[in-house]
Amino acid sequence: MPRVFIKPFNRVVDIGYGETLLDAIKSVYPEYSSPCGGRGLCGKCIVRVVEGVVSKPTGNEFLHNVLSRGYRLACQTRVYGDTVIELDHVLKGCVECSIETFNQPLAVDNPLPQSILNGLREHMIYYDGECFREFSRSYLSNIASLNKRLYIGVDLGTTKIALYFYDIEERSLVSSDLLLNPQSRYGDDVVSRLTTILYDRSVLERMRILTIEAIEDKVVGIVSGSGYCLDDIAFIGVAGNTAMLSIFLGVDPTPLTRSPYRSPLPSSFIITDARALCFKKLPTRPILVPPVFKSFVGSDALADLVVVSRLGARPPYLLIDIGTNSEIVLVKSSREYYVTSAPAGPAIEGMHLSCGVGYSSQAIRRLWITSNGFKWKPLIDKPVGITGSGYVSAIADFRRHNIVSENGVLLKWDRVVNGSKTIVIQEVDGEPRIYITQSDVREFQKAKAAIASAWRVLLDKAGLGISDLCGVYIAGSFGSSLDPIDLIEIGVIPSIPLDKVFVVGNAVGLGVIQLLLSRSYRLYGYRVVRRAVHIELPLEDKFSRYWIESLKLKRVEG
Repeated sequence: MPRVFIKPFNRVVDIGYGETLLDAIKSVYPEYSSPCGGRGLCGKCIVRVVEGVVSKPTGNEFLHNVLSRGYRLACQTRVYGDTVIELDHVLKGCVECSIETFNQPLAVDNPLPQSILNGLREHMIYYDGECFREFSRSYLSNIASLNKRLYIGVDLGTTKIALYFYDIEERSLVSSDLLLNPQSRYGDDVVSRLTTILYDRSVLERMRILTIEAIEDKVVGIVSGSGYCLDDIAFIGVAGNTAMLSIFLGVDPTPLTRSPYRSPLPSSFIITDARALCFKKLPTRPILVPPVFKSFVGSDALADLVVVSRLGARPPYLLIDIGTNSEIVLVKSSREYYVTSAPAGPAIEGMHLSCGVGYSSQAIRRLWITSNGFKWKPLIDKPVGITGSGYVSAIADFRRHNIVSENGVLLKWDRVVNGSKTIVIQEVDGEPRIYITQSDVREFQKAKAAIASAWRVLLDKAGLGISDLCGVYIAGSFGSSLDPIDLIEIGVIPSIPLDKVFVVGNAVGLGVIQLLLSRSYRLYGYRVVRRAVHIELPLEDKFSRYWIESLKLKRVEG
């Protein structure tokens, strides 16, 4: 067991092989702050490694420019032998996981609504709540006001809705929050919700109202609780996949249910307003929906791309927003873009698995094997279940310890439960309380295969191999909770050096705000959507073969 010596406090910590320096520090200083929850997003947990055997730097350490100053990020540095570190001080007082996206300033040039009210040309179309119309500046003149300070970005996800609040006077994010998408009562994934609408068109309006009310209640609560008033709101931006945005706007999404799976939304910036969409508690303020690509690939992919481009990403690179409906973008050059969506389904986030739960502070979010049995985070005596990130880490570690084969067969198990081989994580009174079954692994394999086969098809279409990639960027609130080492181990992402893997957090909300604040980025986004080549995976000859090959739990080498 490796030993970590912490200077100048002269503390000594024994930790498990492969655990992080952050784990070591928190074991003796529980109050030590990691605002991003140890995901490499905030860059706050800097330490100096004096000597020892540790992991190589990750991509996020390069993004934060800590290496050039002689530091490492404690959350990104794994310990493989006795190590000596120095702390400048013990950070205290920040809230865990308060930072959900990569910490970077935003560009402000000709923000909305000033850009339009000043007569600058924008690629806009107006939606009045019933139909799309040619955009006129007079529409915005009636609903927009200058000198408002609060910009709100909404990431309308299939499973979760994330909201971000930016004060243009302070030039900073002032708040953020997350809620479950209430549409889930009609199905956990996009396809099930669209099928429900297909058979009962009245459900569309019920879903729309549920979504509007959830967003509205959250906005009102956060604005009032942050010392602002509703009248401070300047603009709201909403991004999501095409199906979620169609439901939000009340536009019939059923063209997505049949070939050729056309998007019912235009590939332009959509301007509408709170009144047209029947918001009841918010003042009449303009709402921007960035352009979608095609089919299921929506404006959330564009918002992700805006954030990654601000990080100075060098093509060619992959951008993967991992979730129930995963969006994947391959940027070959500044003029060549390939996009697709991968319906991974709810299993990728732990849903419909034996002990699977959505995000919960009382659930296992990371699980691995030690010489003394299973260990998990957070440290909870009686966890309520396992989240999607917990399953990813567990299955990756099962492969490392040869507990599961690359074909997904459990080679070692404790008992059979309901006819399925079962690994027991925790027992209570001799009965399995938390466990993983053979069926769980099979469901996970199918979800993982959807993502891996998608980026393999994109690389083929672009004439590139894994070795050509300059980087892989992981986005999304769920994707950013995953360890890149685990993702590489079981082939969710390509096997490339860790210093080329970058975790950017839940970038959609921040990307939407950037589009609200910058005309340059709105022009960039419009050009990207026009140039992008959309790949319809079921129509690709190699897709079926790649999907079957991607069921294997193994590294995908270049």
